[in-house]
Amino acid sequence: MRRHCLVLLTGTTLLLAGCGDRSIPDLFAAHADTQTTPPPQPTTRPWTTPTSTDPTTSEPTTQSTTAQPTTTKPTTTAAAPDGIRVAEGGAVPIPAGTGVGGVRVQSIDGARVTLAGESTGNSFRGACLQSCTMSAHNTAFTVELGQSGGTILNNLRIDLLGVDGGAAVLDVAKV
Repeated sequence: MRRHCLVLLTGTTLLLAGCGDRSIPDLFAAHADTQTTPPPQPTTRPWTTPTSTDPTTSEPTTQSTTAQPTTTKPTTTAAAPDGIRVAEGGAVPIPAGTGVGGVRVQSIDGARVTLAGESTGNSFRGACLQSCTMSAHNTAFTVELGQSGGTILNNLRIDLLGVDGGAAVLDVAKV
């Protein structure tokens, strides 16, 4: 009995690996006709930010971004259908478990937004994704994001979606 199990197990392994004779019944033929559904596509955010000006019409062209979940906002922050709005000096709501805390909008200058905060973990890892400059000292960091800029700080991603009415419109997500 033990020998039959070993032979059957070896034959099945070889069949699945693409080796051996196809005369062995295909144990998985019943599932061969099932179709897999593609993963859901991210929804398109209604927020658009100007990315350049069309020289033929002098109208700005736009670029859409995808939606990410948002968190509860403090009073200096307002919910927006396209992200979170944080005024200069306001605290950015940070999801738990990101290793980052105390993030504030330090300044807003035109389309550039400067954020300041600190790493709450044992180490700090940061990366600029696009239109970004970063500096860090011990646990404190400063990040300047330009139009459509983004950064990853420990397990936190922040993208600048735009500046609207003097407030930074941010997409904040745990990664």
